[in-house]
Parts: sequence; structure tokens; C-alpha cells
Amino acid sequence: MNDLSIDVDLSQNPINVTVKSTLDAFNKEAAESKLLNIAQGATSNVCLDLCNVDFVDSSSVGAIVHFYKKLRCKNLELSIKGLQEQPLGLFQLLGLDKLMSCQKQ
Repeated sequence: MNDLSIDVDLSQNPINVTVKSTLDAFNKEAAESKLLNIAQGATSNVCLDLCNVDFVDSSSVGAIVHFYKKLRCKNLELSIKGLQEQPLGLFQLLGLDKLMSCQKQ
């Protein structure tokens, strides 16, 4: 099990959210809680930086989709950058790269 680290830079537009840990079932609830808190306070688009994330499981994809939906309810966009091989493959398999802007590392 790893410690979840999510940094938020509100001075950027879009807001830059950097995840610095694996996103898996062990930290899915903490990740989802932090992401939803960010969505609640967001007033501009958000860029989720996953360049330090080498693994994302399906439960964490659900948390990211929930984050995306909360932002869309506020007419805000979510883009994802820094996707490494495994997360990028999963996002492509699920069609999330068609739903939101996804850039590989």
C-alpha cells in the first residue's frame, strides 16, 4: 500500500492537479474524496497530471470519471496529461481518450 499524494496549483489556468502515487483500490476512496473536493471548488478547467503514476486500476478510473462528471456539471473541462503506458492503455481501452483530452508522457 502506498501513500496518496495529490498536489493542487490553483494559480494555473487550467488548475493543475498532480498525482504522485499509484491509483489503486487501496487509495481509491481517498483519491476520489480529494478529487471531488477539488471539483467542488473549481472555477476553471482542470488538468490532471499523471506523469508520476505508473499504474491505475479500474476502481480509480471510476474516481476519475466521477471527477470528470462533477466538473462537467459546472461546464468545466478535464484534461489528463503525462499518461504512462499502462494508464494510457486502460484509458484508450475504455474510450476515455474520446471523452476527455488525454496526452501521453
